[in-house]
Amino acid sequence: MDINNNIESPFIIKVSFNKLLNQYENLITADNDFIASNARRVIKIAEENPILRDGFSDYSIFEKYEKEIEGILQDSFSPILTKNEIKTATIPFQNFIFNSSERFNAILETAGKDFELEIKNMPTDQTYIIACTIILNFCYGYSLNFKRPFF
Repeated sequence: MDINNNIESPFIIKVSFNKLLNQYENLITADNDFIASNARRVIKIAEENPILRDGFSDYSIFEKYEKEIEGILQDSFSPILTKNEIKTATIPFQNFIFNSSERFNAILETAGKDFELEIKNMPTDQTYIIACTIILNFCYGYSLNFKRPFF
């Protein structure tokens, strides 16, 4: 199933780890052997699975490449800090989590099965307008104040 089927948006959403992988490419030449070795490990994952760099919009890819995605995100979701940090990786404008810290998962578990994660003060009927303001900002440099009404 395609990520874009669930929303009406001016975006065509694709999940890609390219920006993060570019940072790892810069770390390959680091003076610290541990950092350089770790960067090579992550880049190897990307080279063996180019879809993770190119991008995808099919939900099934998250399950198919779960271990590889976890490997790419390992530094961002440190196993040492997983019980302390409240972190998650998700898709913009979607209620879909594909990586999270143990503490975040514990909070969701405590909240109960009926709990639905949502952004506070985010009017669901204005998601399309909010997406358009993001495009105006990033593509055209027109900055809108999100604290004021859109209309």
